[in-house]
Amino acid sequence: LTTYKKNNSGLFIKTTQFILDLPENIKEIYSLNYYDKNYFVGTSKGLFQFSDTENAIKLTRKYIAQQAVYFTYKMYDSSIYVAGSNGLYLLDRNNNLNEIIDNNNSNTNSYLSTVYGIVADSNKVWLATQSGVAIFDHNGTPFSTVTGSENSAFKPNQVYQINADANGDIIISSENGLYKYRKNFGINVEQKNNTFFLSVIAPDSSCIVSTINNTYFKNGNRLISIEKKFPEFNGFQHLSFNDFEYLNNGKI
Repeated sequence: LTTYKKNNSGLFIKTTQFILDLPENIKEIYSLNYYDKNYFVGTSKGLFQFSDTENAIKLTRKYIAQQAVYFTYKMYDSSIYVAGSNGLYLLDRNNNLNEIIDNNNSNTNSYLSTVYGIVADSNKVWLATQSGVAIFDHNGTPFSTVTGSENSAFKPNQVYQINADANGDIIISSENGLYKYRKNFGINVEQKNNTFFLSVIAPDSSCIVSTINNTYFKNGNRLISIEKKFPEFNGFQHLSFNDFEYLNNGKI
């Protein structure tokens, strides 16, 4: 786990580095989130929770080791959605993990079978799934709206990550390109003919996206290579970020 801090020149410089106490058979880390002085690390073998103490990162809990965990998202009530390779789960404040199933409509459960990413807007929860985009109410019935590949105007196929930018627009990274949803304007294509895995908002409100081979800062419809702001990565080739987390102390 490496942290970087932005300097006065706008470049991100390495500050600290920790070795995470993970089993040796874990080869992939898919997500990194930081809540209430805890790191939640999604891996190919489950979800790991580490407490952030002074000068130490300590493993405290493990969840659903039988599947991959692609993303976690904290809601306003401190519950945490967990996006996994076998379903969607909700971790409550007492550390109870429960699977979310739509008992009213079994057809929507195909959207829940593999969830890659989550973002929420007040009570509305957006899911990036293997079947497209799913939307439901956090405090109501599981699903209010489902959109995806069946919509002729929006064919993302698998959606790998979903995020909200500084304007509240929803950024959708998918197998078939990069899309943006704007309220009252619908979904627009930002980038075509490429697969995008990452879409996250950096500390300076810029958007970072990754394809299978490279990672970029997004400036309008232009893509700028990551090393323009991360000098440490100069000379690297095919550097594709899986996740990127902004900590409240200015580090990433």
